[in-house]
Amino acid sequence: MPVEVPAKRTLNTTRSNNIITILEGSNSTRKNDHYIVSAHYDSISQNPEKKAPGAVDNASGAAAVIEMARLMAINRPQSTVVFIFYTGEEQGYHGSKRYVNEALANETSEAIRLAIILDMIGCRDPGRPFSLTLESEKKFESLFRPFQTARQVPIA
Repeated sequence: MPVEVPAKRTLNTTRSNNIITILEGSNSTRKNDHYIVSAHYDSISQNPEKKAPGAVDNASGAAAVIEMARLMAINRPQSTVVFIFYTGEEQGYHGSKRYVNEALANETSEAIRLAIILDMIGCRDPGRPFSLTLESEKKFESLFRPFQTARQVPIA
């Protein structure tokens, strides 16, 4: 899926692609339910010669998506899983916005049951032994309640 991404170091726009693969569900009655597992694969640095934060933001999330895809290919879920690597996240969520807009235009958004977006999972605040941010629409808050209860994690 091509995405136009404004380049920070030039006045030009560059073309980059979202990378999408679909693992069709094994259950014929549930394979039309889509669960998205995603991360962004771009990185940005104000000083790329001295600081390259891409290993944490967001190679860690991308690696987790690859591992989840590998494991789910072995143990195929009943529902369909869409694995997405978004581009242009650092420049304004261009890849994810493009995916959502196309899903809405193609009327495939109704099939999406849940989206898990992994970002900076390799980053930890040394002052806090456990740090997790869960973001959700209010109507899905109950799905995350067990996490909040277990670890006193605020839901954003």
